[in-house]
Amino acid sequence: MTQSAPVPPSAEPETAATGELTATGDRMELTSEDNQRRFMLIGNVVVTDRDLEVSCDEAEVIIDRPTVPEGEPSEPEDARDNPGRISHITAKGNVVIRQKGTRAFAGRAEIFPKEKKLVLEDHPRIEDEKGTVTGFRIVFLQGERRIRIESDPAGNRSRVTLKDIAQVGALFGDNPTGSVDSGAEPEAQTESIEEK
Repeated sequence: MTQSAPVPPSAEPETAATGELTATGDRMELTSEDNQRRFMLIGNVVVTDRDLEVSCDEAEVIIDRPTVPEGEPSEPEDARDNPGRISHITAKGNVVIRQKGTRAFAGRAEIFPKEKKLVLEDHPRIEDEKGTVTGFRIVFLQGERRIRIESDPAGNRSRVTLKDIAQVGALFGDNPTGSVDSGAEPEAQTESIEEK
């Protein structure tokens, strides 16, 4: 089952690269091809951008190189000034992503800066001061201001835990005092969507 929840602007993670990227690890391998560069980092990996930090056991960073016009040298003189754009980052093993008061944990994460998309898999969990989200797979769609939380095929359901539930009741006018009826669990509004 797939669930979608609207994302308040303050809780929405930013997945687009915002500037200089720094990547460190115990070991690094670089593969350079005509149209892209692949950095493979292994052991105690930390990848940082201006306001984003990803730590994990290993990561692959793929950078699309600028298109070279036919007949030009494959490595233009200005390659240092324009190294390309990050198209994809895959982080594996003990993944922790920190950004603006939000922490995400998973066994695997994929970041697609151009699409402004972040996919968390393998026991993903997101925490901030407002609550916790868990599921089988969590997909942030920043451009749509939406989070898709998927339940696993075995039937384990997605879960959202809000720390200040009184605010939710007051929003709907059902409980303006903010008191919570003991024994009743609040239901989160979600929208089902089909896999594409």
